[in-house]
Amino acid sequence: VALPSIKGRAGILKTIARKTPLAKDVNLEQIATDERCENFSGADLAALAREAAIACLKEHNVQYVGVPLTQQPPMIVQA
Repeated sequence: VALPSIKGRAGILKTIARKTPLAKDVNLEQIATDERCENFSGADLAALAREAAIACLKEHNVQYVGVPLTQQPPMIVQA
């Protein structure tokens, strides 16, 4: 399967983030055009969005199932 184009990455990110509240300064088009995402597959983009959401929750010390995320075991992400 070929890697998505810039337009494809933007569409994938929009689909992934459709139910996710985003800060006003988040620009999915800009992320899609960033050279660091050039070789990302759809699964890589989904992992990027998931890790960004977790980082945001940790930064704001949001609790998940009654346990602060800062006390949750770290996730292992394969590259």
